[in-house]
Amino acid sequence: MGIFSVFDENDNFNEETLNFIRKWFIDRKKEGKIDSLLKLSNLINDYEEENVVWHYTKMETLEKIFPPKGDKDNGNIKLRFTNYRDLNDKSEALVLRKIIEMNKEKILKKYNLPESSFNRAIENSKEGLRNGYTFSTTHLKDSFAFWSKDYASEKGIAIGFNKKNIRDYFEANNGIFANVTYLDIFSEQAINVVFRDIYKNKINNYMSNADYIIDNLIYGFSGFYKLKSWECEEEARIVLIDFYNENVRLNNLNEVIENNKKFCYKTFNKNIISSIMLGPERNKKHKKEVEDYLVNNGYNSENEDYPNNIKVQRSHAFDLKDADFKRL
Repeated sequence: MGIFSVFDENDNFNEETLNFIRKWFIDRKKEGKIDSLLKLSNLINDYEEENVVWHYTKMETLEKIFPPKGDKDNGNIKLRFTNYRDLNDKSEALVLRKIIEMNKEKILKKYNLPESSFNRAIENSKEGLRNGYTFSTTHLKDSFAFWSKDYASEKGIAIGFNKKNIRDYFEANNGIFANVTYLDIFSEQAINVVFRDIYKNKINNYMSNADYIIDNLIYGFSGFYKLKSWECEEEARIVLIDFYNENVRLNNLNEVIENNKKFCYKTFNKNIISSIMLGPERNKKHKKEVEDYLVNNGYNSENEDYPNNIKVQRSHAFDLKDADFKRL
């Protein structure tokens, strides 16, 4: 990547990175400093790393996310979203509802709602009349907190997603990509944080019918709130919004049931993924196999310098674990 990422796949300027470079030169000039292009390249690399979030999973999931030639979805990225009620920790989708229940009077006053609407929304959520689907990522790159999980393992992979491309896509397609907010539900500030997030994410745009504000708040955004004890995961999520307006479904979710759990599959342009990292138990041979798979199935160019290629790397966390300390 580095300084050459100022160009996109068509050799046009990448405006986001170009703006970053322009600001850097302006700031340097104001400070009367002149730095090397090597330092600028390092800064761009750091900037781009911050623009990536990671999804940890098993190696065999690679062919599901990158369908092979012959598959009807080949050439696109295919992601599986999990129903709120089938998450490993089923209680996490209840955090927002609990905060809403505990702050009923504040919410009724802020949105000028009839109490009957509030009570109906809470009861509907308990009965499970509507659903939300989520896909989890984390800001933590090469993290043992995730390599050690059963759903990934040290022989797994981490898929690196371009945050800007994800956000741009979902802003136009009834979905939201945002960081998870970690809350102490018994704090008096919890509801204020929720109000802030509603404003920040402009979700009022989806709530044209006041009678369904609480319904849509619970079903659209429960996936973005977890208890503060999970803060170490630094999670960001994509949530497929299944908003309602007078009981009309606004988002067409193709739901499937697998092993008694509900999922939803969606396909995307491959530009939402920028890199793949192999777990610390994988070696150079495995890295080459993944690189060949991406080329042979049309996801990468044979030209290694092609700027739109998905970068393949491996974790080096275990590289020294078998070192002979007597020889050091």
